[in-house]
Amino acid sequence: MLWSDSASSTQGGYSSPQALSVDLLTSYNKAIILWLQAEFIKRYIPENAHLHLIGHSIGAWCVLKLLKNNDIDKRIRKCYLLFPTIEYMADTPNGIFFKTFVRFYMFIIIFVYEILLREEREREREREREREII
Repeated sequence: MLWSDSASSTQGGYSSPQALSVDLLTSYNKAIILWLQAEFIKRYIPENAHLHLIGHSIGAWCVLKLLKNNDIDKRIRKCYLLFPTIEYMADTPNGIFFKTFVRFYMFIIIFVYEILLREEREREREREREREII
């Protein structure tokens, strides 16, 4: 799996941006990004798969955080961190871009993600109903 600063900034979400400071908003988005990545691995990657994670810039920070998750840590064989941005992420060019531009579009991304997730759940329910009939 590959995470870069652009992959990280295309996932996440926020609520009430007017009520949140930029630092709190950025922290909230990072938490959502990590949750989405962890959920993706848990749901779609087989337990016996050997993961090699590659992270560039802020993606390297995400990889380091995923290593702290015991469910995911067991599956990881190697990590490759390319030009890691581990501290002062908000002050990097991509961090500034994220704070000023991307955060305003997060609600659209979360909305689309929820629609896709809902459709997947409905398909899964239909498959279960078909199995019960058979």
